[in-house]
Amino acid sequence: MGFGDDFESANFSGGSGWGGTWTTAGSVKVPALSTFTYRGYSVELQRDASLTRNFDTPITNATLSFGWDVDNLASGDTAVVEVSTNGTTWDQVWSKSSSDNGSDSVGTPDIIATNTSTISLSSYGAISKIRFRANISANAKRWWLDDVFVSGSLAGATTN
Repeated sequence: MGFGDDFESANFSGGSGWGGTWTTAGSVKVPALSTFTYRGYSVELQRDASLTRNFDTPITNATLSFGWDVDNLASGDTAVVEVSTNGTTWDQVWSKSSSDNGSDSVGTPDIIATNTSTISLSSYGAISKIRFRANISANAKRWWLDDVFVSGSLAGATTN
């Protein structure tokens, strides 16, 4: 089973396989980008912001992959990915900080097309939600996301 969103819909309701639309909190947007290194739509998170999506049915043995870039983060700023099995408590599965800043600081993603993370989520059980959360101190600092894909098995599904 696969779930994905490349954000080319330019909104938070695109992608396939998900339960409903992305839920946003704080400064989250999908700007059109036309830079030398990247073209298309990506998600931009600033300050204390989050982007959350539900699975229609919880999934197990999951793997998450996504493109990312952090720009101009200050000491103490973080970009994290979390998963939930019950919609209330969250487990952190990935984190970046100021030591992971991209080579630019001008507010455009410089390496999102090649900077991809793939994370096994199998140890977290039946996942019902995924959240991308920014803890960033100022507007000039950004976390860019794109091409979010999750694969796994439907919880409780049997194979023949």
